[in-house]
Amino acid sequence: MCFPSATARPTTLYHINAPNFRNKASTFPMIYHAMSIVTNATETLNPGQVPVITLDQPLYAIVKAIQWDQTTDYSEDNYCVFLGPLHSEMLLLKLLGDWLRDSGWIAALIDAEVTTPGRAEAMLKGSHVTRTRYAHQVTVLSLSILRREAYMKYTCDCQKNEEEPLSFIAWCKKGEALPQFKYWQTVYDMEMLLLRFVLSVHVGDFNLYIKTLDEVADWAFILDHYNYARWLPVHVRDMINLQDTPSSLQAVCRWFLYCSQNTKSIFLNWI
Repeated sequence: MCFPSATARPTTLYHINAPNFRNKASTFPMIYHAMSIVTNATETLNPGQVPVITLDQPLYAIVKAIQWDQTTDYSEDNYCVFLGPLHSEMLLLKLLGDWLRDSGWIAALIDAEVTTPGRAEAMLKGSHVTRTRYAHQVTVLSLSILRREAYMKYTCDCQKNEEEPLSFIAWCKKGEALPQFKYWQTVYDMEMLLLRFVLSVHVGDFNLYIKTLDEVADWAFILDHYNYARWLPVHVRDMINLQDTPSSLQAVCRWFLYCSQNTKSIFLNWI
């Protein structure tokens, strides 16, 4: 803070914003300090509760390295680390963008007036989460309608030829022999994976959260997002192991329910 000059009014104050720390946030000392702050704040507000911290992937990797160091007080038994759901959703959007690149998806969105040409290319990178999620919601509904219409046409043709039609699931399995059908069926499955992940976070369904992240890790490996392919399985393992640590589970329960929009969350059924 700088005090006013002699010519300024007595009530005028001038503020100078300066960094509080010299080290970058993505360094071991700063992350360790942040973990200490979270621990102290948690112990003050709720003594005995295991601290919970949420981070994006680069910082998550640093925290896990700290936890795996046997000389620290923040082991996996007494400190719960979450990989941020927002960044996990952004990863899913990027995975879908990689899969849909050069498929004509962008042109279809523009022709349908779902988005503008300037915003359409950014959706491949998932730059704007809400807009990109909406585009995938429209896409998955459109694919579902087109697939159902194709199946209805198939059943009508079978009736005309007096043949027994296949069930919808069997028809989809047979259609996967065609490359184009297989490609868009994969798009549909990936977009449903995205929506299931968003649902798991919004309603606090912890089992669904773990299951969807496990599937996302496979796609991260397939599409060469190696950082998440390396660390998502670690996060899934940590979440599964919470069943053996009741105190950590209670802490995660409070955190997840706090972020949830639904107060009567079925996440409680997992305890």
